Amino acid sequence: MSKKRAALTEQEIEAIKNYVNNPNKKLIEAKQFLDSLDDLRKAKVIPTTLVAFEVLKTIHNGIEHGFTNAELLETVPTSLGHETIELPVSAARALISAWDDFRYSASPKMEKSFGIAGKNNARKPLTKLDIQKSEKYYTRRIFDLRMGARLEDRKLTVAQAVEQVADEECVSTQSVYNAYKKHRPKFVELFQEHGLPIN
Repeated sequence: MSKKRAALTEQEIEAIKNYVNNPNKKLIEAKQFLDSLDDLRKAKVIPTTLVAFEVLKTIHNGIEHGFTNAELLETVPTSLGHETIELPVSAARALISAWDDFRYSASPKMEKSFGIAGKNNARKPLTKLDIQKSEKYYTRRIFDLRMGARLEDRKLTVAQAVEQVADEECVSTQSVYNAYKKHRPKFVELFQEHGLPIN
């Protein structure tokens, strides 16, 4: 017999509504994404150049969606520095350094210069980035589905949400569940910062 879930408090309902309807939700998500990439960079799983490309992409896409450069720079991990020229200086330096290495190398190889070729020309860092994006999307989607259900006073179990995400994304339920198990603690921590009920 399943345990009866406690009803949401007014404060929890308000926190969910504020988060779901927050006009800056995309900024919050961008910051979470870039912070997670920076953690991978610090752990030497992906190169700085890859983070730099993602920073540029985030700022470019954000400006196209109506956010200001100043707002978008707040999403950039502080470990990348504070001096800017409309984008983080360290991101520009990483790209310039890679470009110079490519241009002046005796045997130029773009993949080598930009640090995105894995061993034996495998696309390891890019593959890891794609996996990271997918796993985080699956996890966020599970939380979004469950929060939406709670707002409608419906019960949606993790297993049901996993199945729905797997159907939507045409992947196995095991892949979605593994991603959820892996990334849940970080999402719980991030959502708790916004006063969201997590269970």
